[in-house]
Amino acid sequence: MNKINLADFKKNYEASGNFRFLLVDILRNMTRETDLFTVIKENKIHHYVGKTALKDFFNRIPILCSDNLKFSKFVEDSEKSWRKVVDEFNKLKRKEDLENIQSFLKVLKKFLYFYVIIDFDASSADEEKLKSKKPLVYENYKKIGQLKNNLRKKVNKAVLTEGNYFIQTIKILAEKTNIKFSEIVYYKESELNDLILKLIYVSREEIKKRQEGFGVASYKNQIYYLFEEELNQILNNSSDKEEIRGDVACTAKENIIGRVKKFDLNFDNIESQIVQFIEKIKNVEEPIVLVVKATTPEMMLIFGKISAIVTDYGGMNTHAAIISREMNIPCIVGTEIASEILDDDDLVEVDTEKGIVKKVN
Repeated sequence: MNKINLADFKKNYEASGNFRFLLVDILRNMTRETDLFTVIKENKIHHYVGKTALKDFFNRIPILCSDNLKFSKFVEDSEKSWRKVVDEFNKLKRKEDLENIQSFLKVLKKFLYFYVIIDFDASSADEEKLKSKKPLVYENYKKIGQLKNNLRKKVNKAVLTEGNYFIQTIKILAEKTNIKFSEIVYYKESELNDLILKLIYVSREEIKKRQEGFGVASYKNQIYYLFEEELNQILNNSSDKEEIRGDVACTAKENIIGRVKKFDLNFDNIESQIVQFIEKIKNVEEPIVLVVKATTPEMMLIFGKISAIVTDYGGMNTHAAIISREMNIPCIVGTEIASEILDDDDLVEVDTEKGIVKKVN
């Protein structure tokens, strides 16, 4: 691969769903100065964070959290930004024209930026270091986790879950510009602007190439697009880890021994997934260990029914870690391989002192 070096990145997220090239391109252009890499192939998203970006994210914490007034204003401005998104979307629904489409997309990007700013991750070692050296900053850092969860719900409604504002808007734009929805979602952000302002269309040959799978990277202040062979090289780089070990987000007084129940996160039908999962576990008498690549706010109904959480991805500032501490659910995050190694109904022991999950014979 001659454009980006995968060794410079760490995979930190994976989920199923009909993710759109256009949205990924918008987000990566917003993060041009940060090394981030998103791959979409076979209806799955694989997200990677640059190793330098992991440090950069954590360096933002003192800047954002050291001043209580600035932090409070950030929270207030994020709420105002969301209200503008809702207002502009309602305005668009009342009058579906190109001007209102552009206005909505503009305020949507401004809102998404608030989430991008706080979408950092931290290891347990980083968190302990911050707590011991800068306790006042640490208190606001914990509030960032709560804010992140609150914003994540809004982000999902805006751009991720079924019937989100973004997709509804792009469907309206497709009708106005006489283009298939299945094609317009594979435009780049710059190409979308050309479509709106100049009615310049992308060739169907180019669209077809993107539909087969793509990667978009913001890397060393440049944007890179990867297709076909380069993507296959990336996705074939599997982890060689064998031990299921991660960061302890929430401890237990003693090890948890329970049955694995896996949840394959899919944003296209997450509500029905949750209903099916609850039905699957309703007759399980043993403690349930939820094994998932990553959690999301929509899964709240599940958390009250489980005894432990184990995730493949994420650190101490991800949804699973934050919710586990709020609800006192033993939790290990960032194992990378738990969902690959463990199967439904495996009996496992969750050791929240060492951050290890083992099968029990």
